[in-house]
Amino acid sequence: MSVLKIHLTYQCTAQCMHCRFGCDPSPQPVIDPDLALTCVRALRADNDLQLVVLMGGEPGLFPELTHGLAGDGVLICAPVSPSRCRETDRRPWYLPNLHKPG
Repeated sequence: MSVLKIHLTYQCTAQCMHCRFGCDPSPQPVIDPDLALTCVRALRADNDLQLVVLMGGEPGLFPELTHGLAGDGVLICAPVSPSRCRETDRRPWYLPNLHKPG
């Protein structure tokens, strides 16, 4: 299986002490969603890319990227920290939108 890991940003909605990237809510540089989509599409065409792992910060802050990848039929993995789920007491808001058919 061909896998691409994209570190989106160090910006997050939380600041967890165990975060290996040291992410926090302060504004941080973000990878350009169009550049990421272009790279993913090229890798799918040339290398049969099958999985994109969105890392660093909070991928839900960038719906244009997550929805663009889902719309292209790419399998997306966006790890969710269990402590973050306890802090907010709910699932991340973008998960149901990614699961919608079509």
